[in-house]
Amino acid sequence: MPKKKPLKSPAVMSFLKKGFTLYLALFILSWVLVDYDQIKTGAKIRTSSFFKPSTYNGLIRFHEGEGKPERKQLKDYAYYYQKLIDYNPELADAHVLLGYCLYSLGRPQDAKNHYQTAVDLNPPLFWAYYNLGVIHFQQKDYRRAIDLFQQAVGKHPQHTVGFMQSSDKVFVPLLKGRLTQPVMLTRLREGYRHAYLLLTLSHAALGDYLSMQRSGQQALIMNVGDKELFTFLVDFARRQQEGEKSSSLIVSGQKTVDDLLTRDDRLRFF
Repeated sequence: MPKKKPLKSPAVMSFLKKGFTLYLALFILSWVLVDYDQIKTGAKIRTSSFFKPSTYNGLIRFHEGEGKPERKQLKDYAYYYQKLIDYNPELADAHVLLGYCLYSLGRPQDAKNHYQTAVDLNPPLFWAYYNLGVIHFQQKDYRRAIDLFQQAVGKHPQHTVGFMQSSDKVFVPLLKGRLTQPVMLTRLREGYRHAYLLLTLSHAALGDYLSMQRSGQQALIMNVGDKELFTFLVDFARRQQEGEKSSSLIVSGQKTVDDLLTRDDRLRFF
């Protein structure tokens, strides 16, 4: 019985050749695209590194109240943090520092937008919520400020420390030797004290003296400092609930509650 010849139809062979060619083209294209993405990512990293400040001393001194850096220097810091965000829009720490720089440049609305983005990313970073709360407090948006200060004091200090110590592109190069746990916890205690004070005063501004009393009591329980001041504010809130108009009572010799409500608190990132 004669053997069957294999099928070698010209149409079939042409189809197989076209299929193989298409497969090979797609394979090569996939490698080209992967290499392009890697090149593009590498270019972004190199670009952000190129704009990295040679020194952060100006920003640190300004933060510590030791003078204000030149406007150009602040713009350079802001530009670098913007480049980091262009590389990765989900860098909450970069949004925090960009917000700080923009606020210092007299652009509170732009700063607020970046702080809001940072908060939306929900980092375990006390300063993101605190600074956005300060801006809303200064703009007399006390209800939003209350929400943010409550979120801020709800952040565990150790989580904030861990987040900052792992922030290789933002906090680590910025703060260097200051990122020790004892120093950071001391600064956080100061931050919590300010947050509780502004939280308590926000309730006072809205005339919610029961919540004011509770916030002041919580500050005393948490032992954030300023015991005399918070004791006074708790007593003030209690008196207001009892119908005693005591807004002119003196705090620490000179300041009244009304003075505290209009205090110009500053933003912090450490």
